[in-house]
Amino acid sequence: MNLARHISWTAIAQVIRQVTQLIVGMILARLLTPEQFGLIGLTVIFTGFAALFADLGLGAGLVQRQDVTERDLDFVFWSNLLFGVIVTIIVILSAPLVAGFYHEPRLLKITHLLALSPLLSTFGLVPGSLMQKASRFKELALIDVVAVTVSGAIGCMCAFRGWGVMSLIVQTLSSQGLSSILRLAVARWHPRFHLNWHEGRRLIPFGSGLLGSNLVNYWLRNGDNLLVGKFCGAVQLGFYARAYSLMMLPLNQVHAILSPVVFPALSTLQNSKSEFRRTFLFANQAIAVIAFPLMLGMSVAADDLVRVLWGNRWLAAYPIIRVLALNAVAGSVGTTTGWIYMSTGRTDRMMAWMLGASPLLLLSFMIGVRWGGLGVAIAYTIATLILWYPQWRYAGSLIDLSFSSAMANLAKPFACSMFMAGSIILARLALDRATVSPLLRLAIQMAEGFLFYLGALQVSHVPAFLRMKSRALSAWGGMWKVLLDPSAS
Repeated sequence: MNLARHISWTAIAQVIRQVTQLIVGMILARLLTPEQFGLIGLTVIFTGFAALFADLGLGAGLVQRQDVTERDLDFVFWSNLLFGVIVTIIVILSAPLVAGFYHEPRLLKITHLLALSPLLSTFGLVPGSLMQKASRFKELALIDVVAVTVSGAIGCMCAFRGWGVMSLIVQTLSSQGLSSILRLAVARWHPRFHLNWHEGRRLIPFGSGLLGSNLVNYWLRNGDNLLVGKFCGAVQLGFYARAYSLMMLPLNQVHAILSPVVFPALSTLQNSKSEFRRTFLFANQAIAVIAFPLMLGMSVAADDLVRVLWGNRWLAAYPIIRVLALNAVAGSVGTTTGWIYMSTGRTDRMMAWMLGASPLLLLSFMIGVRWGGLGVAIAYTIATLILWYPQWRYAGSLIDLSFSSAMANLAKPFACSMFMAGSIILARLALDRATVSPLLRLAIQMAEGFLFYLGALQVSHVPAFLRMKSRALSAWGGMWKVLLDPSAS
């Protein structure tokens, strides 16, 4: 498997996705209010949870297993579709409960419409898993780019027409629907009317463990939104949810680049711990090289970032971004322990870890909500740091990876990122004496931090950076060779 080539396609797609989402987010933030974003945030907490039941964890099981049959595919498709219909009906019937929980009648219609989300996503699960398993990452990348771009344009058009919160609903549904349609069309696979429980049950242990882990993880990821929305209101949730989304955007893009490629690769190495460790540590360090500077830079320049992206009325979000970005430094690499559980087929241990970690995290949300969104962010970050050591020890034991080895692998990227953050702080002190626009301030900080970080990486000889740089230069040279001499392709 050519990891570099496959990663390059997913990387290109995610860069385009990230730029598109940032542009769409900037437009919508100026056309819609924090309350409208908050209303969607209140509903998505429940519809997103329901969507997990439509997947059942079986899609990843198709990727992890090396002996998948046509009957397995049929079983997963029809099982997912059946549960998708059931979940959609349950969400529609539960809409009055959601509206009553928040004492917000406007959520009734919103929940009814977003209930279609789990059903739309089920159609693309098996085709997407097949394409991932077959390393068809170029096609998956193109599908994702088209879906995000088209749905973003639709959402902006609706917002311009004054549709308000409805524009966010249309954007979500159009993205999921278009992605599923394109995956079905491109995968060149169609389900047969065949559903045999006895033949498909061998996928259940993996799927049930992953589903259980995802259910627990979902509430860990959204328990903060639930409590902020319940006790602080839609406006405060709008600030918190937008801050959290901005913090997660680059992390999601980095993981979206590597996870579809690394997970199948690690699954093929599950019987060789030494090769598994080597591949895992490289991928983990590659994420650190990208995510650490992004998160620390975002934390330092959060105020200017908010002014440029969303405008002054969103300034209440920047202290939350500053804290959550620090949390994400740990989370960006900590979540990769999930690759270990999934690739080795030990989703039962993954669920056990989630259940063990959840009480502390949920307690941190309940304590922090007394001080609003910022209090939740601070308490969440403290809990994440407390769980750092046991998280790595428990997962690492499956592949004989010690905590010290995992941390040593991350030491250089972290040191380089801290050096970069320090340089940005010095630049901000100098800029405070000058009268410049927030956009120019942000541009100067980004450029200065980028140059200092690249220099620190080069001097430190970080292996993942050196290999990625070599690949990038090779790809750049190959592109110019084709442009100047088309016959060379």
